[in-house]
Amino acid sequence: VQEVAGFLSSYFSGAPGESPADLDFKEVSLFARNVYLEVGKIPFGETRSYHELAVKVSGAGYARAVGAVLARNPFPLLIPCHRVIREGDETGGYRYGIDWKDWLIEHERKLRWEE
Repeated sequence: VQEVAGFLSSYFSGAPGESPADLDFKEVSLFARNVYLEVGKIPFGETRSYHELAVKVSGAGYARAVGAVLARNPFPLLIPCHRVIREGDETGGYRYGIDWKDWLIEHERKLRWEE
């Protein structure tokens, strides 16, 4: 819990560190696990489309399946699903609301630009 609290404090104060690596994926499918691990590779301040993620995980036809997995993300921010958007720079959906997703993306881009 302290590791996660430290990560979140750093994230919101503008000094993001590495996400805690010890996440429990026992209760998710292999496909979901692969999606979550691939999302974890998206660099801070960058985004990828659902389509791009689907191609990396299992094939171009799985963008909706990727979206469905991300809608059930058990570790928001630790698995930064807010970095996954629709093609054409459209935000797409987010379990906690589009405004929150837009804020997270802009927060990261602003901090990355300041580096």
